[in-house]
Amino acid sequence: WKLVTQNESILAQKSRVRWIKEGDLNTKFFHFIVNRRRKKNELKGLLIDGSWVDEPKEVKSFVKEYFQDRFRELNDDRPTLDGVQFNQVKLNKLCGIVVASSKSPGPDRFNFKFIKEFWATMKGDIMRFVKEFQVNGKLPRGTNFAFITLIPKKDNPQYLDNYRPISLVGCMYKILYKIWANRTKKVFPSVIDDRQSAFLEGRNLLHSVLVVNEGIDEAKRRRKACKALLAKWSWNLFHQPHSLWGRVLKARYGRCYNLYLENATNKDYIYWKVGKGTQVRFWLDSWMGTKCLANTYPRLFINLEQKQELIVDMGYKMEDWVWQFRWCKNWFEWKLSKEQSLQQVLRNTTFHKDQPNIWIWLPESFGIFSVKSTYKTIL
Repeated sequence: WKLVTQNESILAQKSRVRWIKEGDLNTKFFHFIVNRRRKKNELKGLLIDGSWVDEPKEVKSFVKEYFQDRFRELNDDRPTLDGVQFNQVKLNKLCGIVVASSKSPGPDRFNFKFIKEFWATMKGDIMRFVKEFQVNGKLPRGTNFAFITLIPKKDNPQYLDNYRPISLVGCMYKILYKIWANRTKKVFPSVIDDRQSAFLEGRNLLHSVLVVNEGIDEAKRRRKACKALLAKWSWNLFHQPHSLWGRVLKARYGRCYNLYLENATNKDYIYWKVGKGTQVRFWLDSWMGTKCLANTYPRLFINLEQKQELIVDMGYKMEDWVWQFRWCKNWFEWKLSKEQSLQQVLRNTTFHKDQPNIWIWLPESFGIFSVKSTYKTIL
């Protein structure tokens, strides 16, 4: 019974189900939650410099450099608190400073439930630790050591910016942080002035908020209008790549300007009419309906190796269209049926390999781009 209870406690912590406090005999439920979270938080690869990278060593190296640059310490002068007298923390408040006791252990392998259970034994060491920090202002080496965990902010994340990094720190660091937070939250209301305004000529003091709103609205309108015009340049450059002005822009600004114009056009309103298939990504561009195949067949896309391949690289073989897919894992019956369904849809699709690829603008009935319709989609 003791081993069963310990096993349920570990599963409860991993599943983050806080409303179950006494355990549950249905451990299958916990396994389902754990596996679902693990699959959702799995980092399968990243888009690095425009290329999809799923090699573990390359991804690890990129993530390491990213966070080393992000957490690089600046050599700024820091204020000191010499001579400031702090109120002493009572033992009962320090013991109950964190309510959630059964969270996952940090790098020190302890959680607050363990500290509360053995508070009588540990309180002397913890109080000396807090006092030492207040006197010297320095943390012992390794106290703020943390595990950085990336939480996806959106479905199918491809960049590190699509993840929200959180730090899994140890109990001792959390104690100091909670003490600081509980004390400073009493001071913040007196520091922030309710009258966040300035004196404006020809206006009453109460009009300051209206003036700020007017300025923000005007800036947003101008930005949207400029984005619509920039999208027109992107559209024309795509359909007239060999025009004189297009060659001048490419020669002057290179690939950077081309990427900037591509990002100006909202791809959600563009449908690809495929000709040669040399510029269209098979899974990530919308060329079969208004949705891309990655959204139509998400479970196939997850287990695929060819996530960034163009249509011509996946289908045009031996003067005909023969589709070949490389999968990461072994097949199950449901996956086979999904692939057969996709193959059937592809067989019913007609391609014109002698014609160029063109964009169809969905907001217009004739599919031709216009600044007016673009501005409406932005609004």
